[in-house]
Amino acid sequence: MTKQCCAALCFIFCVQKVTRADDIIFDMSVGKNTSVPLPPMLQELAKERIVRVFKKHGATCLSTPLLMPQNMLYDNTESCVRLMAQSGGIVTLPHDLRVSFARYVVWNGINCFKRYAVDKVYREKRVYGIHPRELYECAFDIVSPNAGMCSVQDSAMLSFNFV
Repeated sequence: MTKQCCAALCFIFCVQKVTRADDIIFDMSVGKNTSVPLPPMLQELAKERIVRVFKKHGATCLSTPLLMPQNMLYDNTESCVRLMAQSGGIVTLPHDLRVSFARYVVWNGINCFKRYAVDKVYREKRVYGIHPRELYECAFDIVSPNAGMCSVQDSAMLSFNFV
């Protein structure tokens, strides 16, 4: 029996009990950080201004799928959030916005595109059994068949992280 088959059977036949304490503390820290978080209204204002800049540069909003198969790029990254699908396969939550976009570009044969995304990325905490840390990340990407098609101004990469 394969490892994936055993994992899938575990989902079907095993019922993992969640204690009341585990339930309460799982997402207790969501939205809280060690740094001073921005109030939601200020976060939204910052996001609107960043999006306005991206649109001025001709980018289109494109969000990519939330989950992606385990990737060798993150093999040595402890903070990458890995989950087991019901089939037993390992999937990851976005650690950044670039890898899933690169996959999207390849699978869809895109060769010329400007995109922006402002979305959540996730980091595993050192204490397991609690909700992963959520961060917002901004990405501005330019896809071109060759470097000569982009102007010098367009070839600059903008990337922001904010909590």
